[in-house]
Amino acid sequence: MTATRGHKWGLKGFARDKRGVAAIDFALLGLPFLLLLICVMQLGLYYMTQVALDSGTVQAAESLRSVFSTGATPVTPTGAALKSSIVANSGSWRCSLLPIWVAGPWPSRTD
Repeated sequence: MTATRGHKWGLKGFARDKRGVAAIDFALLGLPFLLLLICVMQLGLYYMTQVALDSGTVQAAESLRSVFSTGATPVTPTGAALKSSIVANSGSWRCSLLPIWVAGPWPSRTD
């Protein structure tokens, strides 16, 4: 009994047949590569969000510090006002959709 391309049916003929090797290689290596690619993209998204929130927090803190250093009567912002200031200063990234928890109330400053 011979196969269509002159290969004998059996284990030796099956071992020598090289058709479909690329498909098997892709099936074995494609999924881990795709998962690695998705993980790298998620890590980049996390990093971009963290940098945007850090920038917004620094700018909000600088604006609060300037209010305290000018000698004007300081007003302690509410949690919602502080959150909106951080989101507004975080750039064009859509941080308004992120859950941001603001701790409070803050102790009054008595100097």
